[in-house]
Amino acid sequence: MVVPVLAVKLRKVILLRLFMIALFLTAGVVFFDIPPFVSYGIPTLFLALSLVYLLWAVMHRALTVLAYVQILFDLAAISILVYYTGSVDSALAVLYALVIMGAGSLLLPRAAMLVSVISCLAFSGTVLLRFSVFPSSNAAVFLASPDYWYVGYMLNLWNVVFLLVGYLTSRMVRTIGKMEREVTMSRSFSLLGEMTTHLAHEIKNPLMSISGSVELLCEELKERLTADQGQLMEAVVQESQRLKDLLDEVLIYAKPESLQISKVNLSRLLDEVFLLLVSNLQERKNLSVEYLYRKIRGNAFVLADAQRLKQVCLNLIVNALEAMPAGGILRVSFEKRGGQWRIIFEDTGEGMSRDFMKNLFMPFKSSKPQGTGMGLAIAHKIVHAHGGRILVKSRPGKGSRFTVFISEA
Repeated sequence: MVVPVLAVKLRKVILLRLFMIALFLTAGVVFFDIPPFVSYGIPTLFLALSLVYLLWAVMHRALTVLAYVQILFDLAAISILVYYTGSVDSALAVLYALVIMGAGSLLLPRAAMLVSVISCLAFSGTVLLRFSVFPSSNAAVFLASPDYWYVGYMLNLWNVVFLLVGYLTSRMVRTIGKMEREVTMSRSFSLLGEMTTHLAHEIKNPLMSISGSVELLCEELKERLTADQGQLMEAVVQESQRLKDLLDEVLIYAKPESLQISKVNLSRLLDEVFLLLVSNLQERKNLSVEYLYRKIRGNAFVLADAQRLKQVCLNLIVNALEAMPAGGILRVSFEKRGGQWRIIFEDTGEGMSRDFMKNLFMPFKSSKPQGTGMGLAIAHKIVHAHGGRILVKSRPGKGSRFTVFISEA
């Protein structure tokens, strides 16, 4: 039976809470003057609740509800402890921060911010109740006293701390989650790359033998073959070549990137890319290209592998052209932001839906009937190897905008 990740986390939290209760039971007797019903009653209550929590976690049902139930009971217990240990001056107020961080690690990042707001309300209510900020008599005297301003100052200070802890926890949880996903994906791609490379080589060699044999037979039997038989053999050769090209792309994608970093002139590199596509562009009478980057004054230099970056630009331009089968406009430009150059490819083509964009850079994900999806996957891999990224914005029927981020030289 597969144990949910949240169930495992909850069990660890329950055990940690039992340790904290034992620690508090000792500290409460030695360091704090706390009524016996608090110093012994709360630990006793939480020992009983911990048993309920463990049984609930073992059932693996409504675990998110269990997490929030624990958080709310913890906040209530901490508020009682804060009330009896100095209120606004209580050292135990720091326990709110532990609950906030625990909420972020147990649940979604936004749970940390939610619990931080609840902690502010619980702490503020405890302080107001303890100091009776709005007493029934002599309110004006109390409002003018130094105690009132001190309480207000400390109350605001702790609330800022709780909100800051919530914000930082949510950011940290998001960052850790992203790093874990990248590590998992990297390991998966590494294993997949090794398998793919081996499989591609095993397929490619016999495929070329089959294609060569068919071409030889077609040449030798040319006089005896009917028109249909000749077309069939030609189709075999063409499809074999298409499979060979696909296997070559797979091998390129699976191969680890070995970059030769140098100072690259972006304008010159883009001109070289369009030179490779000049015949393709001339055939597309219904398509125009706006070379906006040529209007930018001065030189733009980036630190990159010129050949690999050229491959990225070529793949993105070809992808944009294929997205405009009925014609349109392709705009290519770049701009400097901070320590990076942004290379922008914008088309007026078919655009993409949000669901499709989620797996846009995965191999073999393509919206085109004959597409393999390898072009964008390879481009993403190369840019990532440079320490850059690709940002995509698209709307169905409105076109797409690909922005490549590369460090300046």
